[in-house]
Amino acid sequence: NGLSDLACRKFVAIVPGTALTEVSIAANSAEADTLSALEKALTSNAVRGSIADGASSCDLRSKGLGDAAASAVAGLLSSGVELAAIDLRNNNITDAGALVLYEALAPFTG
Repeated sequence: NGLSDLACRKFVAIVPGTALTEVSIAANSAEADTLSALEKALTSNAVRGSIADGASSCDLRSKGLGDAAASAVAGLLSSGVELAAIDLRNNNITDAGALVLYEALAPFTG
């Protein structure tokens, strides 16, 4: 499409107010921070959607997610969102993302 990063950012800004869990803005000029913001918003929507559907778990395996997704999940857990399980295997979360998740979960361990 050739959309500018500004156009992509404007689109990303409305995602949290929707139920969207998957979006592609490929073939556009979105910068890395814009893509991270999109990943974070979509991940938050997916987790919230699972909870709204009455689920106690969320399956996010093999979605190509990275540290922005880990940050989104950590933020939700820190804000009191309750999940019995979240599947993040087979993604691109690095040690930095895993540490963010650990820090969010640490207060819940005994």
